[in-house]
Amino acid sequence: MPTLRFYNFYRGVLLQGRWSALPLPWHGRESFPNILKVYGVMMIFYLIYKIVCTTYAIMHLDKFEIRVYLMSALFYFISSLLLMIFFYLKGAEYRSLIDGVDSLTDFVMTSGLGEENFFQEEYKKVAIGLAKFSRFMAISAVSCPAMFCLSVPFIDYLHGEYRARTAVPAQCPVELEVQHVPGVFEIIVIQQGLAYSIPSFQKFVTEIIMLSLFNILKTLFEYLSRSLKHISKDLDKRKGTDAAWEKFHVWVRIHQASISLFESVIILFSPLIVMYYLLTIVVVAGALLYMTDANSSNILQTLFGGGYMLVTMFSLFLQCQAADEASSAALNLADEIYRLPWHKLDTKRNSSIRFILEVATKTINVDAYHSPAFRLSKKAYHSLFVNTVSAYMGFRKIMYMQHQNNP
Repeated sequence: MPTLRFYNFYRGVLLQGRWSALPLPWHGRESFPNILKVYGVMMIFYLIYKIVCTTYAIMHLDKFEIRVYLMSALFYFISSLLLMIFFYLKGAEYRSLIDGVDSLTDFVMTSGLGEENFFQEEYKKVAIGLAKFSRFMAISAVSCPAMFCLSVPFIDYLHGEYRARTAVPAQCPVELEVQHVPGVFEIIVIQQGLAYSIPSFQKFVTEIIMLSLFNILKTLFEYLSRSLKHISKDLDKRKGTDAAWEKFHVWVRIHQASISLFESVIILFSPLIVMYYLLTIVVVAGALLYMTDANSSNILQTLFGGGYMLVTMFSLFLQCQAADEASSAALNLADEIYRLPWHKLDTKRNSSIRFILEVATKTINVDAYHSPAFRLSKKAYHSLFVNTVSAYMGFRKIMYMQHQNNP
């Protein structure tokens, strides 16, 4: 049977990650091409530059809604920088995890438990579906932030005020002095669009990788559930012969490896889960405040900014749904294990099945650092939505009080 390789089925997504300067380890290659190394280093220095400039602007602007908007941008740049550092530091662990996924899928395809065709078809179906979704996300991740920045000079041009201002307020003394100079103004606008588009692209690639791993885990658990039905029949018909038990032991090995892989995914991506939760709250609430209350925003900014917020919330919802489905599929294995004819077998083997049943009934939640506050689940997603609305209302309250004190 053909092997299922993560790097083959998700090659397009991983290439997009490299285009966005993410240092993603490539299968079979120990090092990056020099041009990608230079690109990554340049991106790190650029993000540091944007962080310094945005901090300067926050300290020197008076309008609260603009400061909140820039604070959202600051958190966005910091998150992108931390994401790059994460893959630099955790590259070996990430590569080991992907190699573990490939080894496990190879073992499944040669296990002889039955339902290998189901596993292969589901694996391919999920990969093809995510490939299509990734194209939509790639367009949204780049176009929405870029058009958000380009819309301001476009609207000003229609009003006869071209080069009057940029989408993001001037963020450093150098930009303040030269932002109205022809040619330089266009460069500033383009670099602002890139400053938002590239981090957005990095975020989307990482989300697709996480989605793919959660879906592979769900497929593994569904395969284990279906194959256990065949094993149960063999144990019942053959009264627990050595051949039937041999299959059961192979099944146990796959089950243990799948649980271990699930835990490894949670441990590796825990920092990113925390970061994405905080990023969603701050960026969505801050951008929403700017679009609804800032006099400088226009209809196109509202359109593209709102579109990006919807895509961000939808992407996080898909991650929560995929994590929920993987956890549920793992827990559903307990039903199939309970149906094994353990009451017909000898006491020693009964105890083995009871042990596996106890392990299978243990709930596996996708919690960052075992904290329910940073859990990927539909219920937690609803709480996140409430927290985002609360943050937005809190920002509005502060802005209202500031306007009352400084009419």
